[in-house]
Amino acid sequence: MQQAPEKRSFASCDEASQLTTPNLIETKVPYNFQTTLDKCNIALNRIKNKDNPTKNRITITLSTFNGHELLGPTLKDISHQLRSANLTGDIFVIKNNGGGSSSKFINREMSEEEIEKLKEEIGVDSIVFGHTIKATTYEPTLTPVSSSKTIQIDDESFLSNSGINLIVIDQQQSEENQGKIRAYRDLFDYLYQLNQHHSYCPEFLFTMDSETRLVSLRGKDNSESLLHMIILAKKSVTNGRKAMIGAKLKFIPYNEKGDPDQSSTTPPMQEVISIMHGQKGYEWLPGGATLGEFSDMVPILKTISQDLPGTRIEDVLTTVIAKQLGIKTIIDTDVAHLNRCPNGDEKAQALQQMIRWLSGLEGLKIIVGEKLSRTVINDNLFNIIRHPLIAKFIRAEEVSILYLLKGLLPYIKAKGNSKRDPDNFVDGRATF
Repeated sequence: MQQAPEKRSFASCDEASQLTTPNLIETKVPYNFQTTLDKCNIALNRIKNKDNPTKNRITITLSTFNGHELLGPTLKDISHQLRSANLTGDIFVIKNNGGGSSSKFINREMSEEEIEKLKEEIGVDSIVFGHTIKATTYEPTLTPVSSSKTIQIDDESFLSNSGINLIVIDQQQSEENQGKIRAYRDLFDYLYQLNQHHSYCPEFLFTMDSETRLVSLRGKDNSESLLHMIILAKKSVTNGRKAMIGAKLKFIPYNEKGDPDQSSTTPPMQEVISIMHGQKGYEWLPGGATLGEFSDMVPILKTISQDLPGTRIEDVLTTVIAKQLGIKTIIDTDVAHLNRCPNGDEKAQALQQMIRWLSGLEGLKIIVGEKLSRTVINDNLFNIIRHPLIAKFIRAEEVSILYLLKGLLPYIKAKGNSKRDPDNFVDGRATF
């Protein structure tokens, strides 16, 4: 087992104090967010090989908890996507806070025969295990929640492998590790350290969730969806940087086998968001399917996870920061990523999912300010009614307005609840 390299702090107070970001000053956002952005800028500038990344190589990141029924189909799908795009890559799966039931799908106690069978089933060339090490000391400016824990990988030879590698990391079960953002806190610090000590810099990074499935919305082969996003990123270059690309969000219930249930009905509120996502004012990059340059994604998500370890909408924060740093963000409306939601009959669960999402949005407004938050999500009630009407009567999509109207009163209720109890991005509970 290799010893983890000595960590390097990526943003000192002295360096941060010397940076200002013109866009932020012009929009007069809260000072704390300016500090976060400055730290991110420092980390971006320190990335090695950003001008000479490993072409046609990609890093995939996935945090899972209680995802045993989802991981098999999801990993099989993404490895197929990589092969269709002629990419090599490293799929990092971190089992958040002990992983819950995710260890039923894969764990380090599996026999060699079981590992070989699993490799064949999901289409990867190697499987490597790792784990986090509990910290005993913390940087003076960090708390136990915001301080990343060292990740130790059993065998880092995957760094020189040319195939598709699955790296499975066990994160210790602990109150300070609860929530996806705190899995990312450890994982993105590890990726940053790989870059600093081994010059590891694939061309792209793709974030996904346990249930992520990419599908074509234009009748093309689903297995070429990631390739479509990559081509769009390469075509959309601003100031030498490729754009960050998000797949269009599509809520759908999943069955007990971990597959999308096409026969089930999506709740009205979630269906409206599926319709609106990608339209003007609803263009956040979804955490379940966002592609960007490794050299941009790692510093941004590392900074967010350390500075704001109470957030549950790191994807929306990523979008806001990317825009402020001059990185173009695009929703690929030709590709959708499927996102699990309750069944249409599960009204209480659907309401709670919406309250959690809207509470994150209200917390975002506190952190970045109302003006910046509305550049990514404009939750105006008029727009929420207008977009389904446009979808039906202008774009001629199959939309049941009467069914969607059933979600109006629950949405108003969820909105009221979220305003009374917005997420605390610094000290809040980061779990769903």
